[in-house]
Amino acid sequence: MTVRHGVVQGRLSRLWGNHAFDGQGGEPCTEVPCRTTKQVRRPDVAYITPELLAQFG
Repeated sequence: MTVRHGVVQGRLSRLWGNHAFDGQGGEPCTEVPCRTTKQVRRPDVAYITPELLAQFG
């Protein structure tokens, strides 16, 4: 990961977090494992819904 990539990832996470806390709930997470039907991916930033947070902590 480059410095620029890390800066963009951090900004996106912060901005998404600001939006999520405006009544939406949930959390933005970085580098979190996301399982698809074929494999596990690690997106730079992912939004975890309140339901998934309760289920997986």
